[in-house]
Amino acid sequence: MTGGAGHILDMMARLRMNNSTIRKKRPFKHARKEYILAAKQKHIDYHRATPQQLEEIRMQVLINRDKSRLQMAVSFVLTIILSSVLMWGLWYLFRIIWDGWNN
Repeated sequence: MTGGAGHILDMMARLRMNNSTIRKKRPFKHARKEYILAAKQKHIDYHRATPQQLEEIRMQVLINRDKSRLQMAVSFVLTIILSSVLMWGLWYLFRIIWDGWNN
């Protein structure tokens, strides 16, 4: 008897699905690229930088992250506002047309 042949495949599919839905952490390579890019902007060799230069690079990366977060927040708020105005306008236009047909 070979019972359970389908159950193993089902278990493997569920594990694969669960692993794909788990939020992945930012990979180390991405963070490292941010630091190297900030060092290039300051014309510093990242691998031979002094501790003071590394601190400057770190502060630059933190400032860049804060700027990008602020940009995302502002764009989100503007999108919500514009969407609300558009929906209100369409609703108002629909009411004008509807009232025109009913009168």
